[in-house]
Amino acid sequence: MIIEGKLIEIMETFPLQLSIETEDKKKHTVTLDPNANTIKQGKTLDVNKLKLEQQIRVKGKTLKSGANIIESIEIL
Repeated sequence: MIIEGKLIEIMETFPLQLSIETEDKKKHTVTLDPNANTIKQGKTLDVNKLKLEQQIRVKGKTLKSGANIIESIEIL
């Protein structure tokens, strides 16, 4: 599963959750795997470097429950 769009919400939960708005204006809420990588221009960053309105691409898997678990975040 890959979702690309604008980061519109960071929920300070554990595990961390993000809301992403795609180009077609759909909102996706995703949960970060505790071991998820955050990457920008090929360099690994701390997840705390994420900021609202950034364009991101997330990759992960969808569980049977429908939850989207993110394994990597790329800041575009």
